[in-house]
Amino acid sequence: MSACGEDETVSAPGAGIPEQTALSGVTGSKTAAVIEPEKIPTATPVPTKVPAEEPAEVPTEEPAEEPAALSTPVPALEVDLLAGLIEVQRGGDGKWLPAESGALMWTGDAIRTNEGGQAGLSFPDGSSVILQGSTTLMIDRFFLRTQNNDVVERFGRIVLFNGSVAFNVQPFPNVPSPWEFVTGSEIVGITGTSGVMAIDATDAMASLPANVRELAESGDMQGALAAADEAGIDVPA
Repeated sequence: MSACGEDETVSAPGAGIPEQTALSGVTGSKTAAVIEPEKIPTATPVPTKVPAEEPAEVPTEEPAEEPAALSTPVPALEVDLLAGLIEVQRGGDGKWLPAESGALMWTGDAIRTNEGGQAGLSFPDGSSVILQGSTTLMIDRFFLRTQNNDVVERFGRIVLFNGSVAFNVQPFPNVPSPWEFVTGSEIVGITGTSGVMAIDATDAMASLPANVRELAESGDMQGALAAADEAGIDVPA
């Protein structure tokens, strides 16, 4: 045994070491407390409702509109020079000009043949008129409406001042399709036949007022027609 002084103290083994530190390396009756991490409650995800897609609207096809009836564009007819001298007058301007085959005529134009002349007029509806010698006439009215290449309306009116014509009018029995020849104060309706129309210039002029005769003899066919209308001669507008 060793001697110790008064002021000396004896430290027991392990003295001054914190209890937990000492226990950490020694197996004994005490065990270190294990602190488990606190469990944080997790929120249960709420399923989101996906809105159902509405069915796309299928555009409905509108019925196609039927094409409107169209007027046949001018020129209305074509001249075919068959024999002799043929002259045309444009719009009643009083001037007669020589015509050739293939010349085009419009509503309001007039045509005449000399004594040995002959001319054909071809209309877009298939009708035709042949002027014989010493014949004068005017295209007063002509129009043609078609739809899907079918004729839905036709109207023709020819004023025959003198001479004779052979005609072949195309029939359209199921649609309005009048065709008229005006001879002086008479109106002859054609429904779709072939035939001959003749008028004597002297007899025709004798039945007309003096001013109408003067205008017709001078070649102003439009003026003669207007004057006849003013005089009360039944020539429809």
